[in-house]
Amino acid sequence: LVSVAEALDKLRLSAEELQWLHILSEGWASPLEGFMTENELLQSLHFEHLVVNGRMVPMPVPIVKACLLEDKTRIEGKERIALE
Repeated sequence: LVSVAEALDKLRLSAEELQWLHILSEGWASPLEGFMTENELLQSLHFEHLVVNGRMVPMPVPIVKACLLEDKTRIEGKERIALE
């Protein structure tokens, strides 16, 4: 896995993002399976809930990975990236 990850484009995690990744990986932010998408972020900000299978699930705190425009451009369309 390490050699595979070394060959991928990388995004650096801040200390806070690393903590969110830990929460996500342990399932504490279920039903999220990763950082929020733009649509999930907007639902969280506006409704403090996510719509999942037609149900409203409480999610008052956005869990996002910040990304610079140049990073977004570099990784856009990639099937996989590595977080460091």
